[in-house]
Amino acid sequence: MSESNCCNFNRRVYVLVMTNTENKDIDFIKKLTQIIENNLGDDHFGVNDLSNEIGISHSQIHRRLKEIKNQSISQFIKELRLLKAQELLQQKDLTISEIAYKVGFSSPSYFNKCYHEFFGLPPGEYKNIIKNNLTEENNKPGGNKILRSEFNKVASLNKELSGNINYLLLFISLVLLVLFMYYFFFF
Repeated sequence: MSESNCCNFNRRVYVLVMTNTENKDIDFIKKLTQIIENNLGDDHFGVNDLSNEIGISHSQIHRRLKEIKNQSISQFIKELRLLKAQELLQQKDLTISEIAYKVGFSSPSYFNKCYHEFFGLPPGEYKNIIKNNLTEENNKPGGNKILRSEFNKVASLNKELSGNINYLLLFISLVLLVLFMYYFFFF
C-alpha cells in the first residue's frame, strides 16, 4: 500500500470512528432527553431517578455528559426543562406559573430566576416579546421561526458574555493573587 493510500485509509478510519462515537453520543443524549421529557412534570425527578431509568450509574452518566456537553446531570435536566418552557411560553393560554409547574419546577420564582439566568431575560418579558412581535408574516406556518432564531441569538450572546465575565473575574483574581504574593514575599 502506498503512503498516500495509507493516509487516505487512516483518514477514512478516523472519520468512521468519529462518526460512530458521535452517533453513540447522540443516541445517549436522545435516550436521556426522552426519559427526562417523559418525567418533565415531576418536580421530584432528578439525578437518581434518571440513573435508575436508564440503567447506568450516576457517575457514568455524569462522566459522559461532561465529556459530550460539558454539563452536570442537574444542569442538563434544568436546560431541557427551560427549553420546554420556552416552547410553552409561545402558547397564549398558559400562565408563567402553570408553565413552571408543567416543566417540573416546584416554585415559579425559582423558575423565573433560572429562566432569566439561562436566556438573559425573564419569562414574562419573553412572553411579551412573543405577543408584541407576532405579525401577519409571523402567523404564517413556520413564520415565528424568525422570531425564535433572533431570540436564540440574543440568548446565546448573553450566555457567551456571562461566560466571558467569569473568565475576566478569574483572571483579575489571579492577577491580584500574584500581586499579593509578590508584595508579601518581597517587601
